Amino acid sequence: KEELEWVRSNAKGRQTKSKARLARYEEMAAEADKMRKLDFEEIQIPPGPRLGSIVVEVENLSKAFGDKVLIDDLSFTLPRNGIVGVIGPNGAGKTTLFKMIQGLETPDSGSIKVGETVKISYVDQSRANIDPKKTLWAVVSDELDNINVGHVEMPSRAYVSAFGFKGPDQQKPAGVLSGGERNRLNLALTLKEGGNLLLL
Repeated sequence: KEELEWVRSNAKGRQTKSKARLARYEEMAAEADKMRKLDFEEIQIPPGPRLGSIVVEVENLSKAFGDKVLIDDLSFTLPRNGIVGVIGPNGAGKTTLFKMIQGLETPDSGSIKVGETVKISYVDQSRANIDPKKTLWAVVSDELDNINVGHVEMPSRAYVSAFGFKGPDQQKPAGVLSGGERNRLNLALTLKEGGNLLLL
């Protein structure tokens, strides 16, 4: 919002601001435009398993790497059907928090309780295991005409198309995708798992 308000301000004021901020706005606008291409009219992503009363409860959580403290005495409760944003610069600890919620990292102190009915789907931005030579359709579908999305079977090409990859775009090698395209590919892979708690 701040970037948008700044860009709408007068030109003289803009000239005194950092070029990096304008670049950041342009990056955000481009990514937002790409995300508008997501089209779920042809398919319906099925809901994950029903959540119980407990989703995620965090109490007095702390985590550091050497002298760098990433998380200090953090407590929160994630409600059912909640949408919660974790905001911070690179290296602030967002990925570390997600890994601790998944049990992939151990906190230095405090506790994390994940409900018994929770099935976590994590959008891994790196996805180092993706074969760069495979087409993005093959990455998502394993070259099957129909795939299971959660517990529902659907045409694989229609599913991939819903994430903005139409026609020839589905045959692009994964290794040549732009950052935004790779994000959409990661989202398609994650939603295919059929979880009921999405971390992205």
